[in-house]
Amino acid sequence: MKILLAMGLIGLSLVGCAKPQENSVKTETQVEEKLPRWEVITSKDEMRKTEQKFLAIKSDNSADFKFPYDGGSKLTLVLANTKGDEPRVVLVIDKGQYDCSIRACYGAVKFGDSPVQDLEFQEGATKEILVFTGNSKAFVANIRKFKKVIIELPFYQEGNQQFTFNTEGFSAEEPKIE
Repeated sequence: MKILLAMGLIGLSLVGCAKPQENSVKTETQVEEKLPRWEVITSKDEMRKTEQKFLAIKSDNSADFKFPYDGGSKLTLVLANTKGDEPRVVLVIDKGQYDCSIRACYGAVKFGDSPVQDLEFQEGATKEILVFTGNSKAFVANIRKFKKVIIELPFYQEGNQQFTFNTEGFSAEEPKIE
């Protein structure tokens, strides 16, 4: 549990610090070329001389929350240890707070055109982090399989909000965090 909490805190602190990455560039012939949407985040532990790598992607859409969050809030999907026995799946909202019960936080996910599935999360150290507690291996396998993912989560005084992710290119980026 401490590892998951620490990973969530690291993910939150690093997601906001990372330099934004452009999603497309114009080449000399003015043809738009897609760049990777996934971002590699590295967390270094100077004391232990170790580092951990995560893959993160921001939602394509945003939720327009009321005061005090005013404006568009994006959801970031953070994945770690994707080829291990227990991959870690963390969700971080950049502005806002989840509306969870004392025991858990419940949401839904839709991978491509597959049926909607219920999800269960635990809140991280702050109200902006959720740690997935279900079958994370299946979740990551579906990220590899489908190019579109929609995640629905409850937000305080805002109700359920849906965030869409274009997860294309995950398999090509995944070796960068092994």
